[in-house]
Amino acid sequence: MRNACLLAITLLLFTITVPSTTVAQDHPLGLQWGTSVGEHYVYDFRVVAHVNLNCRIEVEVTALREIPAYPDILDFETILSSGVAFYTNGSVLDWNDQPPFKVIPVGNWSYVSSIYEDCYGTSPNFEIINTTTSWGFSYGDLEFQQKVVFNKVSGVMVSYHQEHRDVNGDLISLRDLSPPSDIPVILVIGTSVLLAIVIVWYFRGRKLKTS
Repeated sequence: MRNACLLAITLLLFTITVPSTTVAQDHPLGLQWGTSVGEHYVYDFRVVAHVNLNCRIEVEVTALREIPAYPDILDFETILSSGVAFYTNGSVLDWNDQPPFKVIPVGNWSYVSSIYEDCYGTSPNFEIINTTTSWGFSYGDLEFQQKVVFNKVSGVMVSYHQEHRDVNGDLISLRDLSPPSDIPVILVIGTSVLLAIVIVWYFRGRKLKTS
């Protein structure tokens, strides 16, 4: 009975998490979408500018467009993906207050690094962030700093931080998008993670049963 339930859950999660767009074997660079339209991601969002915000938001992926054969920085930064942010009460954030949310294709981080290096490589203190779970970049000086990190599995933005300071070091503006520390990580990185948890739980249970 336990095995049947786990199989049913796994099949259900698989159907809702497999992207319906370009798959890796069809793309010349091996790029693909790691999430799906309709997925929701939760963040803490802080803004210091013409308005001040400090709130929890939920962002829905609203579009994942066809990946060009050789996408450039314009594709990654503006036109490939889009999302809309809601307050936790369900109301939509004003257009001017929407966070800088985006999704980038996964599957070829060397190529992704190369196009960002071509665009931002001459910026002060530019650095590629490349770990087993995350990819991103950062650059800046005493007056301007930006750091953006994406999840390597989903391609979804994990965090975003941008700040402007005057010559005296006083803060002029800030936009910060970060995963909440007080809710389950599944809600931050999407339901696709739940599929992995179910599979790990299943095989771990089998191992303990046979040992």
